Amino acid sequence: MAVDLTRIDELALVRLDRTEVLNALNFDLLRDLGAALDQVAAGDARALLVTGAGDRAFCAGADVRELMGRSLEAARRGAAFGQAIFAKLDALPIPSIALINGYAFARPRTGARLHLPPRHHTAKFGLPEIKLGLIPGYGGTQRLPRLIGESRALEMILTGRAVMAEEALQIGLVSRLVDGDLLEAGKSFAREMTGFSLPALSFARDAVRRGLATSLEQGLEIEADLNTLAFQTADSSRGLPPFSKSASRCSAAAEAIPQRNLGKRDRCGWAFLTARGVHPARVSGRILFLPEVKRHQDLVVIAPVLLLENSSQRRTL
Repeated sequence: MAVDLTRIDELALVRLDRTEVLNALNFDLLRDLGAALDQVAAGDARALLVTGAGDRAFCAGADVRELMGRSLEAARRGAAFGQAIFAKLDALPIPSIALINGYAFARPRTGARLHLPPRHHTAKFGLPEIKLGLIPGYGGTQRLPRLIGESRALEMILTGRAVMAEEALQIGLVSRLVDGDLLEAGKSFAREMTGFSLPALSFARDAVRRGLATSLEQGLEIEADLNTLAFQTADSSRGLPPFSKSASRCSAAAEAIPQRNLGKRDRCGWAFLTARGVHPARVSGRILFLPEVKRHQDLVVIAPVLLLENSSQRRTL
C-alpha cells in the first residue's frame, strides 16, 4: 500500500508512503488515497491529518514516468481521476490538516486542497509543470487562485517558481509555521477544533466552501440556511462542546423525513434529516422549522434535504 491510514485517538492520520520517489503520485497511490479518504468519511474521526513519509518531501508531484506515452483519451481520463480523488477532501465533513516538511510540488498542490495547513519552515511549494511543457491537471489552476488570488497564482503557475515557507505564510498559501515535531504540532492544532460541535464544524466548512463557488448574495443565503440548521442541533441548545459518543449516536440514528410535493407557488424549502422522535411541523418560506423538537438521547439534526419546487424529488445536501 502506498498510503497508510492510522488512528491517533480522535484523529485520523493519512501518510503518503513512496519515499524512494519522494512520495510522487502514481495511479496506485491515488487509488489508495481515495480508499483511505472513503474510510475516513465513513468513520468517526473528528479531524484528518495528512503527511508524507520521510523527511525530504510531502509529495514531489506526479510520477512523470507513468505519464509518458499515453493517448489523449488516457491523459484526459487520468486528469479527471486525480481531480475526483482530491475532491473527496473537499467533501469531508471534518477539518483536514496538511503537515508538510520538504517539497510539496506539482499535481498534489496540497496547499490548495487541504484547509488549515500548518507548515514546517523547511517546506517548499510550487507548480513546476510549465517547466515540462505542461499545466497542472489535478485542480491546481482552479484551487490556487481561490486560495491566494489570481495574480499570485498566475505567477506561480506561469513561472514554475518555488515558494518558501515564509513567503507562503505571507501570501496566504499556508496558515501557520511551526518548529519542532510536526506531527505533535498538527495534533495540537487539530485539537483547537475537535472539541467543538461536529455538526457546527461541518456547517461552517460547507458555508465557506459553497459560498466561494457562487455570488455573495447566494452565499449569504447559504449561510442563513446553515445557520438555521445549526440552531436545530442539541449542541446549540446546550451551548457546550459535545461528547464524542453523543455525536456518534446522532449519526447512527438519523433518518430522512417522508417525501412531499411543494405547491407550484411555493418556493424551494428546506427539510431536515432528523433523529427518532423529531418531526417536521410547518413550512414557512425557505426553511422548514421544527418548533417542537423532541430530544431522544441527545440526538441532533444531521443534514438538510432540499425539496425541489413542484416536484416530489429530494436530494441530500
